[in-house]
Amino acid sequence: METEEVAGLVQDALTPRALKKAATASLLWVDDVPENNSYLRKSLETLGVHVAIARSTEEAMRLLEKNTYNVVISDMGRPPDSRAGYTLLEQIRMSGNRVPYIIYANGASDPEHKREARLKGAFGSTNRSSEVFSLIVEAIQSAF
Repeated sequence: METEEVAGLVQDALTPRALKKAATASLLWVDDVPENNSYLRKSLETLGVHVAIARSTEEAMRLLEKNTYNVVISDMGRPPDSRAGYTLLEQIRMSGNRVPYIIYANGASDPEHKREARLKGAFGSTNRSSEVFSLIVEAIQSAF
């Protein structure tokens, strides 16, 4: 994890306007191993962002039916679906939900992956913690 880089981004994000929006924002993080993202989630929670966790596509869809989120973050592969990030994105879009959707996974910064993610309706795609943090802040800012 790029701790210093994320810390700098957190500091930059601490404008009064951003803090006010973050304090009322909610995020759904979908990952079958959520422990991998604990530092980044804690950084967001420090800003006041409410973070809900789902370990599967099915659990994420159930949460999305019951709750409203300002942004969804998803890994890519969850057994048995190696493209679960895209599967979830497709299901969300088919339900009519236009929530900003960010893929945060190994290889997600590759140009081909970024292109495919955009074509499928993702807000962004990356494998870098500093970039995903920036995308999340941008998505929260645009959601209000």
